[in-house]
Amino acid sequence: MRFVLAAAAVALLAAVPAGSAARPTPVALIEKGLAAALAAGRLDADEVAAYRNDLAHARAERSTLPPLRAKLLTAVIADVAAQWRSYTKPRALTLFSTLSVNADWLAGHALTAPKPDLTGEDGAVYRFFSSHGYVFHPLANVAKLNSLVSAGDLEGTEQLAAALLARAVPSRGALLWEYEFPFSTGRPPWTSGMAQAVAAQALARAGDLLSDPELLDAADAAYAAVGRLLSPSSPAKPWVALYSFDRVPVLNAQLQAALSVGDYAEITGNADADVFATRMIDAARTLLPRFDTGYWSLYSLKGDESPLDYHDYVIGLLRKLATRTGDSMWSETADHLRAYEAQPPIVRALAAAKTVRVRPKGGHAEPVPIRFWLSKRSTVTVLVAGKRITETLGHGRNAIEWAAGKASPGVYHPILTAVAPGGQAVVALPPITVVRKPDASLGFTLGQPTR
Repeated sequence: MRFVLAAAAVALLAAVPAGSAARPTPVALIEKGLAAALAAGRLDADEVAAYRNDLAHARAERSTLPPLRAKLLTAVIADVAAQWRSYTKPRALTLFSTLSVNADWLAGHALTAPKPDLTGEDGAVYRFFSSHGYVFHPLANVAKLNSLVSAGDLEGTEQLAAALLARAVPSRGALLWEYEFPFSTGRPPWTSGMAQAVAAQALARAGDLLSDPELLDAADAAYAAVGRLLSPSSPAKPWVALYSFDRVPVLNAQLQAALSVGDYAEITGNADADVFATRMIDAARTLLPRFDTGYWSLYSLKGDESPLDYHDYVIGLLRKLATRTGDSMWSETADHLRAYEAQPPIVRALAAAKTVRVRPKGGHAEPVPIRFWLSKRSTVTVLVAGKRITETLGHGRNAIEWAAGKASPGVYHPILTAVAPGGQAVVALPPITVVRKPDASLGFTLGQPTR
């Protein structure tokens, strides 16, 4: 497991060159941010006092933790400090409740322990990320709210809905639920069109269950942000953006958002949302073939394949669309994708037999690429000259490099095994002949007579 501080955290904690002004520590930045928020009226005195207590508690716990756990808690503190200029009521609540949850969990759990989602005192859901500990995760929260509504849990629904409203960030007539930690290329705060769509659905369902007009208003405000979080590069529009910082079309995000917006529209009677959901379904239909490699589904149009759980998730969404629309195309596509899980991978060699010349002394300087084509993401093992090389590789053209320099002269027959959902493939690849290069200092090829 990696415990790498985010770039912002590294900058905050980096050593300062001799003779330069000392950089403020993350703790100092948090204190500065709280003071500024109090002076600007963004937070009141009681809130600032409570958040200072959360910080003091985290620092006290950190001083008693083993090194790796202390390092992770330091990273969480740095995430809180990174946004010191923008502490508002909802954002500060999210950041400091996250800090408190991590301090409490790390005090009693080793990092090797299981890391299921945690539920805070007010019902908010936190999910573990290796470099940032437990974080408030909007999509996990609204999914949990949907589950509580489906179960008819009035008390749980009311509690989690209140926790979500307390963390909602107002933005131009909409309500946003922010991710307050760095992820991939995204810097906090970032948002998700998919999460906003599911929030609109879950809050509308909660408002309907509880007969609460405030929650129905919140559902409207959640939906108002969806139209701002679309993929401008999608060949078919509208396509919801999974991430505000990377708007490449993602299949599961579009399918889920279309279903969620459709539910929201039905509950609230929002005719415009109903039209929008239909347009999203039409866009999904248009691009659906481009997410099918012929052997597996693609996660996004970047070309990355779906992990098995997301492949199954898409299959489930397609079946829901079939039920929703009455169109058998969706269920037929679901069956088609499901069939891929019973098909073993296919491997084809991309190079003919080759001869590799190695120096008499010191071996071959460059590794030998063993090239092949792979039908779907697999764990690939190449066995050659008694050595096993294992990598996880995606569909398409691939190469595994073999260091031939230590091999004795002779002919070697690589065997490739690819393991994926559906079984495995074992393929004999073209042989590789290893011979010695001429020794220039002797003026002849080793093993050959002189002239």
